[in-house]
Amino acid sequence: MMRIGIMIATIAATFSAPLYAKSPAEIYKEFSGSLAIVGMKIGSGEMAQNITGPGVCVHIDQKGRAVFLTTAFGIQTPLKQIGDLTVKPGGLGAKSVPAEVMGVDPLTGMAFVRTVGAVKWTKVVFVGKTSGLQIGQQIVSIGLQDAGRGHDPYVGVAYVSGRARVPETLYRVTGGNLTGTCSPVFNLDGKVVGLVARQLPTTFQMATPRGQTYVGMTGQDEKRYFLPIDEFANTITSMPAPGAPKRRVWTGVVAYQPVTDSDAKTYGLKVPAVMLGKIVKGGSAEKAGLQERDLVIGIGGVQLERFPMPELVGKQFLNQLQKLAFAGKKQITINIKRGDRQLSATVDLVPIPKQPFEAERYINKDIALVAREKVPPDSYLDTSPTGTVEGLIVIAAPEKGPAGVSGLRRGDLLIQVNGQPVTTVKAMSEIITKAFKYSPNKTLVLLVQRGDKTYPISIMPPRK
Repeated sequence: MMRIGIMIATIAATFSAPLYAKSPAEIYKEFSGSLAIVGMKIGSGEMAQNITGPGVCVHIDQKGRAVFLTTAFGIQTPLKQIGDLTVKPGGLGAKSVPAEVMGVDPLTGMAFVRTVGAVKWTKVVFVGKTSGLQIGQQIVSIGLQDAGRGHDPYVGVAYVSGRARVPETLYRVTGGNLTGTCSPVFNLDGKVVGLVARQLPTTFQMATPRGQTYVGMTGQDEKRYFLPIDEFANTITSMPAPGAPKRRVWTGVVAYQPVTDSDAKTYGLKVPAVMLGKIVKGGSAEKAGLQERDLVIGIGGVQLERFPMPELVGKQFLNQLQKLAFAGKKQITINIKRGDRQLSATVDLVPIPKQPFEAERYINKDIALVAREKVPPDSYLDTSPTGTVEGLIVIAAPEKGPAGVSGLRRGDLLIQVNGQPVTTVKAMSEIITKAFKYSPNKTLVLLVQRGDKTYPISIMPPRK
């Protein structure tokens, strides 16, 4: 009877497999040309950084221009400073073609670039709306090796073994490994069911002089988790267009604090919640009557999703706000608990203010100085004496450069240059350019605020 049972199970498994299934070798042969290396320069002069990263072709427009999804840069990359953008196929000696930035999806952080002209060496990977993944299902990934291995394509074969919510869904594999970051993951029909992206650490036991300890580590080349297409299909169908960036939204709440199990007992909570932190004066949350330490327990009457860790409840709440906004919602109803009362507030979803990484930057390679303009978050995140003072914030002044040698430090606030106030990059650029042109042998005098004190700093001009 046991033999018969095994035979029946084997026959059933055989007939449940798709008759049109492709082998890993066939999938590799068909789609390895869909991968590319995206290269760029961020910044200018000696301050510039050369960045490369993988990309996968997700669209070819009517003009034959290929669009690549890439993780070479992300949401916090200053897009205006990206230059010399190129795309090239994998393999040693492959030629690069010029490309342009399309934008970054604010929800997933996935970036998109498009070739300037038509290309014929790549192919679009077929992307569906849902993955239809099942535990035990075999999957195949294709990636590009690092530069030391010539960026040659390689393949990974594994089986779906589990699922994790962090708060986005990630699938784990076993019986093999996936290829590197930004590798498309295929089912045996040759359809993309996911993308290798964020990795969760694997815990290892390590012996130390003080005894055994546990360390979380992730592999550089071989991966064990991937993001299912369900999490980013809409990102591809509504990818950002050049010159029309999408922005995240917010409600004027600076931070959300997790509510632990012990906190929940204290507040008499039986449902997941997040606590409102600092609320910006004049923002949507304040206008709606929300208060610091209010407990958010739902959106539109639907309670927040429960997760093993309280931090994930807050992350999922913020993700929900973004998804509602991108779906066209301008207002939402937030359900809160304040003391013994349960209340509701209608809150506007508005574009998030310009962030520090988006601020205009002043870059001077001659004196090795990078500074940026202030942006709205500086006024409510900076609680030091410099928070209310106008000026430019120093974000880089290498110790061995002229500015660093003179005593300038990262985080200093530049108030004046040669006695003239500076609040914009344009003003600072004009003052320093004029000083170097008409007084090349004179020192540059900066007035800097550090904490509650101001200091004059003199920088010798570079010798030509």
